[in-house]
Amino acid sequence: EQITWKGNTVYDDETLNRALGLQSGDPYDSVAISRRLHYDLDGSDMSSLYMDQGYLFFNVTTMAQKVGTETFDLTLDVYEGQVMKIGQIIIKGNGEVPHSEVVANISMESGQLFDRSKLITSQQAIAEMGYFDPEQVGVYPIPDLEQGTVDIEFTLKPQTTP
Repeated sequence: EQITWKGNTVYDDETLNRALGLQSGDPYDSVAISRRLHYDLDGSDMSSLYMDQGYLFFNVTTMAQKVGTETFDLTLDVYEGQVMKIGQIIIKGNGEVPHSEVVANISMESGQLFDRSKLITSQQAIAEMGYFDPEQVGVYPIPDLEQGTVDIEFTLKPQTTP
């Protein structure tokens, strides 16, 4: 029935409603709402909206309150957190491939705003290089809140040949 946003300062309610893809009167679907908030394959989810602009710690809590037989009021409480910039990019587990070749597949660099889409794209590009086990290309953000930076650690496991 009604959608209420709390805690948002970066984006207005209208922008967040568009990203959520819901309007008053739409059927309540908790799975679809969760997908639109946290991770939609097309990258148009709410987390991408924030995390692609440096808000590494973005989170949203959803509360649905039944107000009729089939209607709910939806309250979304947003935690934006601070903007984070990329610190160091660390590559572990690479023994054979030239470091510069791996780095060439990483679409972000030190000093840029944290960007989840670029992080995912970089992970996929490294996995597709053919040198490393694509199932084991790990990505670990290491935040430093005092500095407002996040180091990105890529862990790689060489591809084993049969």
